[in-house]
Amino acid sequence: MTDIAELTPITGDIAASADVTINTKGGSVTAILKKSLRDRLGALSDHLAGAALQFASGQSVLLLAGAGSGALAGAVRVRKTGQNRFEIVLDGDEAEEIDEVTATFLRLKKDQFEKGLLNLSEPMTAVDWRKQMDADLADVREVLAEVDQK
Repeated sequence: MTDIAELTPITGDIAASADVTINTKGGSVTAILKKSLRDRLGALSDHLAGAALQFASGQSVLLLAGAGSGALAGAVRVRKTGQNRFEIVLDGDEAEEIDEVTATFLRLKKDQFEKGLLNLSEPMTAVDWRKQMDADLADVREVLAEVDQK
C-alpha cells in the first residue's frame, strides 16, 4: 500500500479536456482518465472516491480522492476561505500538529473568548480588514489626543 503522504500532489492547472474523456453511453457517465493524469495519481488511481460540487456561479467540480486500500467513507466538506479560494476537507482527515508556541497562543485566545474578553468577527477580505483597523486606530488616536489635552 502506498502512503498518500509519499506521493507528489497534483498541483497547477490541468487541461480537463485533454486529460479526461467523458462517456455517457448506457445511462451513466464514465470519466476516463488519460495516461498523463493516471501517472500523476500513481497507485492511488486504483481506489478513488469522488464528490461533485456545485458552486453558486453554476460551475461544477468533480473531486477525486485516492482511497489507498479501499473506498473512502464519509463526507466532503467545502468551506469558502476567500473570494476565489475554497478549503476541502474529507471526513477522517487528521488535524495537523502545531508547534508549542502556536498551541500556547491558541489556548490563551480560547481562554479570552470563553471569558468574553475576545470577540470574533465574521470572515472578511484584506481590504475590509484594513478599513476596520484604520477605523480602530482612528478611535485610539482620538482617545490619546483627549488624554494629551488634559
